[in-house]
Amino acid sequence: MICNPVRAILRLAPLALVATPLAAQCSAGPFIGTPVSMSFADGNGGVYARHEAYHKALGFAPGAPAIWPNPTGQPVFSFANALGMCSGWLPPLPDIDSMSLGEDWILANANGRVNVPPDRWGALVFSVTRTSTGVMGSAIRRESNGRGADLFSYVLPGSAMPAELVGVTERAHDSREIDVGAVDQELDALDAFPPLFLSEPFVQGSMNTPTRWYFTVSAATQSQVHPFVWNGTTPSGATIFVCTRQSNGSWGCPQIWKTHAELGLSAREDIDALAIDEANQQLLFSTRSKLPDPLMFFDYGVDGPVPVVYSTAQGTPVSDALGLGEDDDIDAICAIDPSVRGATGPGLNGMAFFMGTPRPKAFGFLPAADLESSAFRVTTPGPADSAYRSFVKGWPGNAAGAGVASLFWSLADQPATLVPFVVLARNPTDSICGNPVHATLPVPDVPAMRGLQVDLRWFVADQALTTISEAFPIQVRL
Repeated sequence: MICNPVRAILRLAPLALVATPLAAQCSAGPFIGTPVSMSFADGNGGVYARHEAYHKALGFAPGAPAIWPNPTGQPVFSFANALGMCSGWLPPLPDIDSMSLGEDWILANANGRVNVPPDRWGALVFSVTRTSTGVMGSAIRRESNGRGADLFSYVLPGSAMPAELVGVTERAHDSREIDVGAVDQELDALDAFPPLFLSEPFVQGSMNTPTRWYFTVSAATQSQVHPFVWNGTTPSGATIFVCTRQSNGSWGCPQIWKTHAELGLSAREDIDALAIDEANQQLLFSTRSKLPDPLMFFDYGVDGPVPVVYSTAQGTPVSDALGLGEDDDIDAICAIDPSVRGATGPGLNGMAFFMGTPRPKAFGFLPAADLESSAFRVTTPGPADSAYRSFVKGWPGNAAGAGVASLFWSLADQPATLVPFVVLARNPTDSICGNPVHATLPVPDVPAMRGLQVDLRWFVADQALTTISEAFPIQVRL
């Protein structure tokens, strides 16, 4: 069905609403609304336990991060569950300072320089300490409230993505959108991959087997780990532990995976951000000392590895590209490659079926606007079992009034095949910047269609329906 988006919006649009101007900085980029697992540090009046993992569901506030929902047959991502019955890990449990399922995909060559293969894209999702300020003009600096519980994203240079989104740091979620409460309790560990275990079986089956959960504890609380757990090594906040899921579904007790010495670090170092790529035997980490750089790369698949600065292809430290200031610290990070890999690579990439990829806009004659869009796979009750939930936020460029947001779908990169799906009224009084709205599109339960790509295309019109603007289309795989 061929559809003119301008005529369709005019035909389907409900009564428009009056809008207020956009705030100074809204959340932006392909990770708006993303689900994520995280851990928090003690202090600043927060309510989250330092030793536990919490899980932010898909979307925006309200809905504070909660403990793992414990679906039948899936790993229980709870440190209290994993450590609570293990000798040497009795309460009070130490602060979980970083974590990774080993599912990170680090796009880099052996020298730690960013290397994105053709037709692929990669990104970092990260958090910084509340005392970080960012360089002038950066997304970090533009945050007016506390930064310790904000989530930022960065699309790697060389990614197959609209140029406006590449090499740019965005605030993916404000702490108020994560709904951590009135107090900015420090977000000090994160991983974007546990939510994939809530998706369909074929996505769950794409994950590493057995499931492994890597983590570090803060140097300030390492003394709360019993001496025998250190197995004769020097206790250190730079030692990485791992829990492995057993055949009965429970977690095995933590074992040392890499000592500080095996990582080329002193015992006094303290790893506070960690991303592990089991498939490529690489990792990214940050330490509280930030020396020699706030973001380091380590290739543990070679003989005699040493940590090096994670850099762009031109040799610029990625930490500089992220907009970090001289004294800033990354205290949580996840490396993501949401694209289909080559035939010579590993099996199915579940993340490629879990989130969408921004594509170039097709209607260049429409006026530019400050719009953001994303899409993530969700499970739904009923015949279709799964769906994509797509978000859009922002208003047309003249934004004296915001009327409606309209979602269409089309075949991949074929805008002439537009089919209207839904039109939604905008809420000008929304406390969340840009008034994000969403729609949920069922995915047909037809295995023969798996991998078929379609585009989710949002258009936003003002109150008078005289200005219509296009968000970046989000391409998803059924």
